[in-house]
Amino acid sequence: MISSYTGTEMREAVSRYGPEEVPSTKTTTGLLANDLLGVEKRHPTVLPVGLRPWLLRVKLAAEQRNAVVHAVGRDRCIGCGDSSIFEHKHRPIDRSEQRIRTLIGEIEDLIDEGIELAVELSGKLNELLLADARKRAAVTGQPQTPVQVRIAGGWHRCAVCSTEGRTETGVGAPTAVMVLPPGTDIRGLFNAQQ
Repeated sequence: MISSYTGTEMREAVSRYGPEEVPSTKTTTGLLANDLLGVEKRHPTVLPVGLRPWLLRVKLAAEQRNAVVHAVGRDRCIGCGDSSIFEHKHRPIDRSEQRIRTLIGEIEDLIDEGIELAVELSGKLNELLLADARKRAAVTGQPQTPVQVRIAGGWHRCAVCSTEGRTETGVGAPTAVMVLPPGTDIRGLFNAQQ
């Protein structure tokens, strides 16, 4: 079975290797980042080395994005709606074109780095799943087909963002895995199908 994990599913896949008291109902970027930081504390060897600093940067970028999006114009014109002074939670907010472009660039960089971290995390999770399948195959004497994790395995770009000038969608799929019990005659597997 091939799975593509994102958001909450990613946290649940990671949490499989430790106690989880309550399934997450958190849906904001900052809250999910906090959840993953908690998993990182419980299972530091499972998660990529660069995940913690990346998650902290994600939280900061999410806060900055929220401030920009939810800022209130304090000098809003009742005629045209334009404003030049913005505030969010009693703090002044820079909503200049340059600040928006910088923030978008920071978020795009985080996405690129996050994909690399997700691929690394997928590999580590798949190693654990494969080790579990080997143990089950040895105990049960039955072939095992472990779930394979491919976090960030799919993506989509609209025609504007695509370098090709048209929409693009990519779906990465890991190879299928079957773990055979020790001592299995693999020749018999292939001969039986003839």
